[in-house]
Amino acid sequence: MRIRNSRARTAAAVLLAACIGLAFGSCAQAEITHRLRLVVTHVAPPLVPNSVMDLADTLGFYRREGLAVDFVRVQNTPLAIVGLKTRNADLANISLSGALQLAAQRVMRIKAILSPDKAIPYLIASHQDVASVKALEGLTLGIGGVGSLDYSMTRLVLAAHGADPDKVKVVALGEPQVRALALGARRIDATTMSVGVWNRFRSRPALKVLLSAEDYFNAAPVLNKVIVAEQDWLATRRPAVERFVAAIIKASRTFAADPGAWVEAMHLARPEVPRDELRELAHSFARSWSVNGGLDPAQVAYSIEQLYRDPEFRESRRVTVDEILDDGPLRAVFSRIGVIPGLDEPAR
Repeated sequence: MRIRNSRARTAAAVLLAACIGLAFGSCAQAEITHRLRLVVTHVAPPLVPNSVMDLADTLGFYRREGLAVDFVRVQNTPLAIVGLKTRNADLANISLSGALQLAAQRVMRIKAILSPDKAIPYLIASHQDVASVKALEGLTLGIGGVGSLDYSMTRLVLAAHGADPDKVKVVALGEPQVRALALGARRIDATTMSVGVWNRFRSRPALKVLLSAEDYFNAAPVLNKVIVAEQDWLATRRPAVERFVAAIIKASRTFAADPGAWVEAMHLARPEVPRDELRELAHSFARSWSVNGGLDPAQVAYSIEQLYRDPEFRESRRVTVDEILDDGPLRAVFSRIGVIPGLDEPAR
C-alpha cells in the first residue's frame, strides 16, 4: 500500500509540474509549420476522454506544437476507414477491431500510434421490461453501424453474458444520441452508449441500465479506440505525427492533473450539459486519461486475442502486436517530456 501511495504522489507531482509548464508556455504561439487531417467518429466533443482530440485543438495544444489539425467528422468506424482509404484524411480514430480487419485483409498497411481513450465507459441501456442481457435474444439492439466500435465490443459483451450475438436483431442508427432517442421512442429495445450520453436520458422512467459500465468493461476489458495511419505515409510525415502525439499527451496530462480544466473546456464546447454532470464525469475519468499514450503492448495483445474469439474474425489472418503498432512517435515524445509513472503503462 505504501508503494502504491508513493507512486500516486509521484504521478500527481509530475502531472502538476507538467501543467505549470504548460501554463507558462501557453502565451508563446508557435508558428504553424505542419497540418494534418484527422477523421473522428463524432460530430461534437464526446462526454468521454476521447474528447481530448477536440479539446487539444480548442485549448491550443496543437498550435503550441506548431501544428494545425483539420477534423473530418463521420458517424462510425467504417466511414472513418473510408476517409483514410480515399486519402481524405491522414489519421483516423477508429476501433481496434476495425484496424485489425484492415491489417488482416491487407487492405492497407495500417499502424496504430496512439490511443487517446483506452476504455470508453460504455453501458447497455434498455426498456424496463427487458429482464437481462440474455433476454436481448430476439429483441432489437441499436448500433452505430456494422463494424463500428459499439457493435464489435457489444458482441463480445453479449457472449460473455450468455447471449448469442447472432440472435440479437441489430439496427444501424448512427450517433449515440440518435440511438438514445430511438430507445426512448421505443423504436428499439436496447442500445449501447457511453455514461455521458446515458446521463442525458437517465431521468426517463421507462428506461434503465441493463448492464453497467463496470460490468460492460469487466466482460470485455479490451483496448477500444486507436489513432491509425498508413505505414508509408507515417514514414514521410514523422515530424508532424510526433507533434500531434505530443499535443494529445500534454492535453491528457493536463486533464488528469486538473479535472476542472476538462469541465471548463467541455462546458464551452457542450454548454447544454450541466456543469454538475461534467464534474461527475470528470471524477469518473480520474484514471482513464492516456497520459503515456494508451498503448501498453500487453493490453493490445490481450485485446487482439479477445477480438479474434469473435466469429467476425474466424476466417481472418492473424495479426500480431508488432504488425499493428508503431511506437516510434511515442518513444520520440517520451524522450522529450518523460513518462508519468503509475497511471497509464506506456509502450516500451
